[in-house]
Amino acid sequence: MSLPERLGRLRRVERIGAGGFATVWLYHDDELDSPVAVKALADNWAQRQDVHDRFLEEARILRRADSDHVVRVYDIGEVDGTPYFVMSYADRGTVADLVEPGVPLPPDRVVDLLAQAGEGVAVLHRNGVIHRDIKPQNLLLRSTPDGGEQVLVADLGVAKAMLHASGLTQVVGTPSYMAPEQANGIGLDQRADVHALGAVGYQLLTGRLVREGGFGALAQPVLPPAPSTVAAVPPALDPVVLRALAVDPEDRWPDVPSLVAGLRRAQQAAPPPPAPATRSEPPRARVLPLVLLSLAVLLVSFGAAYGVTRLVDRDPAGAGADPSGQEPSAGEPTDAPAEDIDFPALDLPGDQAWDTHAVRSGDATWTYPVPAGWVPYRGDDSVVPALRVDEQREVRWRPEGEPVLGGHSLRVEALEPSAPVAAMVEQKVAALEGSPDLRAVDVYEQTGDSVYFTYRDGTDHLRYNFFRWVGDDAGDAALEISVVGRRVDAAGLRDLLDRVAGDAAQ
Repeated sequence: MSLPERLGRLRRVERIGAGGFATVWLYHDDELDSPVAVKALADNWAQRQDVHDRFLEEARILRRADSDHVVRVYDIGEVDGTPYFVMSYADRGTVADLVEPGVPLPPDRVVDLLAQAGEGVAVLHRNGVIHRDIKPQNLLLRSTPDGGEQVLVADLGVAKAMLHASGLTQVVGTPSYMAPEQANGIGLDQRADVHALGAVGYQLLTGRLVREGGFGALAQPVLPPAPSTVAAVPPALDPVVLRALAVDPEDRWPDVPSLVAGLRRAQQAAPPPPAPATRSEPPRARVLPLVLLSLAVLLVSFGAAYGVTRLVDRDPAGAGADPSGQEPSAGEPTDAPAEDIDFPALDLPGDQAWDTHAVRSGDATWTYPVPAGWVPYRGDDSVVPALRVDEQREVRWRPEGEPVLGGHSLRVEALEPSAPVAAMVEQKVAALEGSPDLRAVDVYEQTGDSVYFTYRDGTDHLRYNFFRWVGDDAGDAALEISVVGRRVDAAGLRDLLDRVAGDAAQ
């Protein structure tokens, strides 16, 4: 429903979220000069007395929790029979806003986010409540006076009192994060939330979900690969996260504080990340004469190097060096080939054999070419069975035997058309330039349907990532193709992107 312009001394500003169960609005307390969020039950549920009462019970649970890491409730009320409650406003959105598929967060930041969320969940457990739907969207982020971020656990619409006589019989939660025992909804305890926090941590550390698919994926659950095998994660975190994700609750951490303590110990045991290599600079007394004597030469060299890096860097001599063996232009970091994974560079000669495959979204099917011999993977890095490969909405391809980290790969995804191709390009550029997670992003080329950029991965290596969108008959983006690889792969990546996009057909 649309809440009124005024709720007592609160003035409505805008709607900030909506779902099938409730809508959240931003209000401003003019007397206290402070923003607050107001959550209102959706109209279609407000007429059911049991849902109405459960909604207000959520507000009372949050009020009793009274924690710095749980959303605080300040007031409750009703408008035309629809209940609402006033709560903390999270000005930084949610943890879901930090998530980008395939892009891990720094491990130290992940541990801090999980530790804060864990403190809030532990408070709920002490109040006899299992959350049962912990996921990035339900972990809010709020600014602190010192410029930091505070995690707030929210959305207890599916929470129930953890009473022995209550009988938890409802199947609620999000399959990618929920514990396997939640598939039947019976006999749950706080270890279900331990699993969910572990699943959130795994996604933040690796950029990958623990599992994909609906409730059917919980029928035969398996542990995902160790985080350190798919991303730059300290191996000390592997057993902590995998124990949280154990299929059998008896094998998990017994409670959330134990999980958080394990994360902290692993964080302390992990070696610090290597500092980026820096070249020593000459003393100031030597720099000034050099500049005075060589200014003209430097200006010319800078312009030439910049042009070469942007336009000719398609056939480098090796990772981290251009064909001339000179340093890259100013502002573009160098790669460190000695520390990179050693495997052949992407090379697509004219006689490369190609196979044809398909991706599907709704009633739309797109066919596209793939280099023969490449292997199809899902987003969780599991191999797609050959008989199912042409039934997927998204498939990732890479040469057989190539390592996950540092390799070159192709991703093809069928989209639900929602925006023109040019709009998708602008959205991607804006997301990259404003991303708090990708390091040293450089969008160095942009066309009407493509974005070419570089970034530094978790091991401080330079990666080239190219996106292109193909439109349907109406011009809306319906197919997204992306390629990624090392600097030595730049030319091959362009050729691969051109071939796949050029031959894609609906």
